[in-house]
Amino acid sequence: MPLLLLLLTFLYAWAQLPKEYELLIQFKQTSDSSIAYRILKDYPDAVFKDDLMLLLAKLEKSKGMEEEAKRLIKDINPKNLSSQYKDDYVGLWKELGLDPKEGFL
Repeated sequence: MPLLLLLLTFLYAWAQLPKEYELLIQFKQTSDSSIAYRILKDYPDAVFKDDLMLLLAKLEKSKGMEEEAKRLIKDINPKNLSSQYKDDYVGLWKELGLDPKEGFL
């Protein structure tokens, strides 16, 4: 039993999240848009890129930066969004007054 505990402790110490996931967690905790922009710049192929862009677009809209929110949401591929964010995508698209034909085709 002590050997198993030692092995698990060793494995846990070596297991680390990739940097982009650490930054994503930090962004979700702080709502610091500079972290999100850094992720998009440094990790353009991140699996969660479209989810992050939606979260960032919502944040920018809440700050009154609607043009930036529009730019971000237009760059999202809705097919890549997690199912939990699809309704948010549609809602934000409508809130920003964007053409539904452009976003949902």
